[in-house]
Amino acid sequence: MLLSKYSGRDDVLFGATVTTRPLTFDGTEHMVGLFLNTIPVRARTRPTMSVAPWLQRSAEHTSA
Repeated sequence: MLLSKYSGRDDVLFGATVTTRPLTFDGTEHMVGLFLNTIPVRARTRPTMSVAPWLQRSAEHTSA
């Protein structure tokens, strides 16, 4: 919501970093490295919406 507010746009895109350590491969526990990926996240906001309902709406859309 802050990115939307300060950019003046209701449709914003940003990167979210996630861990991707492959637990199904043999020897994973002996590997060294960050195993990180950055995925794009698109978020749409409405100027009248407060943070709590926006977060709940966003969570519902990501779990679908």
